[in-house]
Amino acid sequence: MAARQDDGNPLARRYGATAAKEWQRVIAHFMLGEGFALIVLIVPDGDGARLCRKELEAILRSEQQRLWPLPIAAPPDLPRVVSSLPNQPPGPDVGAVWVEAVVPSGSRDFQQWDRAWRSALEGLNQQRNPLRDLFHCPVLIVGAPWIVPMFREVAPDLWSVRSQVVRIEPDRDSLPQRLETARQMEKLGDKVGRIDAPDPDFAFTEAQRPLFIPDGIGDRVSLLVRAGLGMLEQRRFDEAETALREALDLAAGLEDPLLHGLALHAFGCLLLDQGRASKAETLFRQALALLEECGDTATSRGVTADMLGRSLLDQGRALEAEAFFRQALALEEEGGAPATSRGITEDMLGRSLRHQGRAAEAEAFFRQALASKEQASASATSRGVTADMLGRSLLDQGRALEAEAFFRQALALEEEGGAPATSRGITADMLGRSLLDQGRALEAEAFFRQALALEEEGGAPATSRGLTADVLGRSLLSQGRASEAEPLFRQALAAAEEGGAPATSRAITEDMLGRSLLDQGRASEAEALFRQALALKEEGSDTATSRGITADNLGRSLLDQGRASEAEALFRQALALKEEGGASATSRGITADNLGRSLLVQGHMAEAEALFRQALALASEANAPADAIDRIRRDLACATNRAAE
Repeated sequence: MAARQDDGNPLARRYGATAAKEWQRVIAHFMLGEGFALIVLIVPDGDGARLCRKELEAILRSEQQRLWPLPIAAPPDLPRVVSSLPNQPPGPDVGAVWVEAVVPSGSRDFQQWDRAWRSALEGLNQQRNPLRDLFHCPVLIVGAPWIVPMFREVAPDLWSVRSQVVRIEPDRDSLPQRLETARQMEKLGDKVGRIDAPDPDFAFTEAQRPLFIPDGIGDRVSLLVRAGLGMLEQRRFDEAETALREALDLAAGLEDPLLHGLALHAFGCLLLDQGRASKAETLFRQALALLEECGDTATSRGVTADMLGRSLLDQGRALEAEAFFRQALALEEEGGAPATSRGITEDMLGRSLRHQGRAAEAEAFFRQALASKEQASASATSRGVTADMLGRSLLDQGRALEAEAFFRQALALEEEGGAPATSRGITADMLGRSLLDQGRALEAEAFFRQALALEEEGGAPATSRGLTADVLGRSLLSQGRASEAEPLFRQALAAAEEGGAPATSRAITEDMLGRSLLDQGRASEAEALFRQALALKEEGSDTATSRGITADNLGRSLLDQGRASEAEALFRQALALKEEGGASATSRGITADNLGRSLLVQGHMAEAEALFRQALALASEANAPADAIDRIRRDLACATNRAAE
């Protein structure tokens, strides 16, 4: 069977070189193998399955064969169709059988699909011998990563006869210039309103009227809560605190868990908006316990569970937050909450997953949230917030082109809904990042400039303006405009210091400023910045890979000053750090090449040649850009020629 050419491979474009190489294992099987085989193909999402299927169909078509995809549209189809396989062996024109059900673990019908896969695999396990006897071609089981442990558990005999397990996963190194996820400004999620308070001042005035009967205290608490939440919506924090504190004091003296729970919830909202997440968490836990005790509605309890999740997420406790967002969503579905309310909680659940690095699962929830909000005709601003988050989850997976479309949608929705300038600036910044990740630096520059102008117009915090100035500088540096990039990085650094940014964040900008100086031939100044950046990264316990990148840049600044022996030590340190941190093959190859250069300058020809060969192997393994490979080849040729002299 003839192999297809890899030029323009859609799997490589979508998921990176590693995924494309994994797929080559499948192609090799069809080129060399014959007869029955069981291939387990694990893909991150439905798009991955479709790409693989199209590739396999093209391969089989070239051999006058066809792919036989089993019709599986709903959970009950999977065990039913699979159980009938031994009764309908494929015809001679079938080159492979395709059994696909790729469902993310965050899907609403995940439990049904979980049961369906379990039943189907148990059935296949019992029919493994008939399958091997009756099928003349491979059978591909195509699913999400969560089916692997289930496969081993419920179908151990079938698992033991598998021919291959092929994993198509996004390659973290497919875009080596990707921007740091941790240095993004995230917007606040919109909230479910527990109480409608269009006129908080009227409610507060009514609450101050003299009380002539004891039962009126409960009414007073309700009015104060209504007033406080309305003032909070208007950002009148001091007045809101006065009203809500009085409500909480009065409610504590009542034997009414519902009113007490509502007052605790409201005061927790105030604390959370003031950035006092730990204290807010305590109040939300107390409120949820009281509301459960008095049998409050499922929808109401869901609102408090959602807010408890937010208080945990604000403290960086994403895993704990996830559990409460799932609880909130279940309660909202139980209580028949409006689609808008469910969409808001789905958005927050997606955020908790994204903060744990589970971008594919987060994507599924952001898509659900956007659909729920569109179904309920939620405000343009609310839909824009979720479109922005969906774009981020795609960008996290290296899918910058898809992310771009959602950032454009988010920006249009925010402009339609009259979102604040700061919010629109954040989205313009993210749109610029998606363009920069695609190598479209000139277009990215325009959006970064727009973002910076909007953030300045809206009075965004110094940290936010600093991050946008940093990425604007990067877009200029990518275009070879180092002298223009330099003042942007200096502006970013000043803003980061003004805003009290963490040491690691300041170090990243110092590193970029150093690069802009190095590109202008100012190696001595760059050296000082790289040393400072490395010290800050060590102080902030930054990743080994990040420290390795700065150590490499510091080595380059020394080499440019003719200090090859000192540079050698830094390049060795950089290579060790990158290996420790699991840096990409491309990144390690660059440092191995730089180390070779430092050795070549010192006349250590044999060792330099070995490093250049190592660099070439790493660059080839990673499908590095042609210019990078050509540079290493020239270095290798130089070392070989000088050794022969």
